[in-house]
Amino acid sequence: MKENLLQIAEYIEALENRLAQVEANLGEKDTKIAELEQRIVELEARPILEPEIEMDWIEEEPEIPEEPKEQEKPEIKEEPKAPEKPAVPKKPEIPQTPKQPEAPKQPEVPKQPEAPAKPAPAASVGSPVADLRQAISLGDRFLFQRELFAQNGELMQKTIEALNNQPNLDYAVAYIDKHFDWDKESSTYGLFLNALHRRFG
Repeated sequence: MKENLLQIAEYIEALENRLAQVEANLGEKDTKIAELEQRIVELEARPILEPEIEMDWIEEEPEIPEEPKEQEKPEIKEEPKAPEKPAVPKKPEIPQTPKQPEAPKQPEVPKQPEAPAKPAPAASVGSPVADLRQAISLGDRFLFQRELFAQNGELMQKTIEALNNQPNLDYAVAYIDKHFDWDKESSTYGLFLNALHRRFG
């Protein structure tokens, strides 16, 4: 209650101050005072308000104007992409000039087969001998046994005896051709034939 009374008193005091200012300004002091006194009487005659007095008319706060809404930023339109440059066409490949066909190789001239080595010429016949063994030296004996009679000394002895008994050179050569297959181009055969020439010279 006391608080309400204080509020009323403060309000009245404010009114009085306001009235005094109005009187000074308007110059109608008397009329205003009378009206104010009447007003005060009326106020005092009113019943005391209950504790819960709405004092909105005293403490009304000025309405704060709402802040203007931020203007929506206009959407920035994406700049249209520049059209892609058309691919530069590749330069057509210049066909390579065909290689000139190589000149056909001349056929190689077949080499003439080398003439077979001629047998070494028979040594000079020398003086005639009565026995074929006398026309064969010791060195030739080992040579004939190795190359003509396949290291068979007994066969060589029998052949020399058979050749000694032939009537002439032609029969002796025919005997050799019948029983042996000697290489008539070899020098060893030439030496043996030379011994036969001395025997049947």
